[in-house]
Amino acid sequence: YDETFYEDYYNAKETIDLLMTQIAIGVNLRFAVSDSVSLFAGARVGLAYEIVEYDLDVNGYHDDNKTESDVGFLYGIGVGAEVALTENLNLSLGVDYIGSTAQPELYGIKLEKQSYLQFSLGVRAFF
Repeated sequence: YDETFYEDYYNAKETIDLLMTQIAIGVNLRFAVSDSVSLFAGARVGLAYEIVEYDLDVNGYHDDNKTESDVGFLYGIGVGAEVALTENLNLSLGVDYIGSTAQPELYGIKLEKQSYLQFSLGVRAFF
């Protein structure tokens, strides 16, 4: 989040940054539809570490800065498909939903739990 406010001789720039790192383990189940197509579904669990940083500059001066963090449970599910393009090359498509229970608190306000969709496109080569 980045916002700048102007009024007469007063200007303020407010910035909020959120960084989430994660470590997880998971499992995928794969189902062969044909010799060249397979579908997969999986789940993951782990830990998420979130850091939120607030920064306020007023009239060009660094006025306020605060950083808070929290650790929470990480969870996710995903589905996808893999298609054999050649004997040694596969194309993979997937989508994952990943969420976290971590909620850093900044100035008495708890951030919302973070969740997102991750789309992936990959190539797998066999040697």
